Amino acid sequence: MPWTGERIILRVWNGNQAGPLAPCAVRDDPAPHEVQFMNLESAIDAPAPVTPAESATSAWWKPAARYLLRRGTMRRSLIILGFLVAHIRLPWLFAAWTLLIPGILLHFWAKGSLWLAGGLATSGPYRWTRNPFYLANALIDLGICLAINRPWLTAAYGVVFAVTYYLTIRNEERDLEERLGPAYKSYREAVPRFFPRWRPASGLPVSRGYSWSNANLVQGREFARVVRTLYAPLIVWVGHLIFIFLAHPERRSPELVRTGFLVGSIVLAAKGIEYALGRTIRDRKTVIPRALPTWPFRWACIAGTVMAAFGATIRTTSSHAELATVSLACCAAFLAGPVAVRRRSPALERLLECGACLAVSVMAGLPWVGAISFGALVMLALDDRLRGAAPAPGR
Repeated sequence: MPWTGERIILRVWNGNQAGPLAPCAVRDDPAPHEVQFMNLESAIDAPAPVTPAESATSAWWKPAARYLLRRGTMRRSLIILGFLVAHIRLPWLFAAWTLLIPGILLHFWAKGSLWLAGGLATSGPYRWTRNPFYLANALIDLGICLAINRPWLTAAYGVVFAVTYYLTIRNEERDLEERLGPAYKSYREAVPRFFPRWRPASGLPVSRGYSWSNANLVQGREFARVVRTLYAPLIVWVGHLIFIFLAHPERRSPELVRTGFLVGSIVLAAKGIEYALGRTIRDRKTVIPRALPTWPFRWACIAGTVMAAFGATIRTTSSHAELATVSLACCAAFLAGPVAVRRRSPALERLLECGACLAVSVMAGLPWVGAISFGALVMLALDDRLRGAAPAPGR
């Protein structure tokens, strides 16, 4: 049946007799020979479409296996398992971020270099590896495994990851070879499948490279994804602390509670920033309803931080001289910086307010208060940025 953008009329067969004519769905997408490249990441995020004939004959376990072997499901399962078996140590947490940050940067670079319906991507990371998204996922998941700090879990997850992604990549390559033919064969011979070489491939036609105006970045979820990936080890940590507190009463201690409050407040602040990034950049909606101004919430957050820090200082300071020093430092931090740049640079004013709240809270011995106020002020700053920006094209 030829590919067409018009409505196709099919004859419905009932046994051996032809039934009445029935219209099928309209296809508005381009012809197969015009589609040169598809987003390789979407194949693992979304389940494969199932036709009614296939669903009637496929085994019951195939949809479940397809869901369990998705990238998001695998990573969530790894984090949840880390709640139960993690062995948190600060050196391993720092080692985790040494892998998470390169993985995040590679994923961001690949996303900004991949143009939807823009032809075969041969620029940016695609000159080093044919699957930069999957290589970035490997670095991120390995970083989470380092945060969990269980070698047996790392080995088991590595086997599942290798088998799953090998089958996924093989199927995608077969599909791309059918779509692109000799062009993809030449690209496959020049660029390695997964692990990059020391030098990028040469002799390839240059495609459209990285750009901040790429729709994957402007209207996508990448900025929120960056924040969510950065605090993934902290989610494992706070989940493990909650598990210890509930399942092992003999291990409860004030130190455990303080650590839980601190790590939990950082996760809460990061989750709020992630939510604000997704809402303001992807959805183009404000965090606070447009009918309400943001300045009362901003000053309430600052005043609450000052009062909490002042109260903690009164309880812990033994002399009036120290109390006066801390109070003056609070006033200087809040008034000197933001007021000085208020009319010249609103963005710098918001940045100084966030830093002042965090510094004063840490100085007063309340870092968890500083984390929450920092996250709230960043959310309000993103809200103000959207309110003052021009509407995005096409919205």
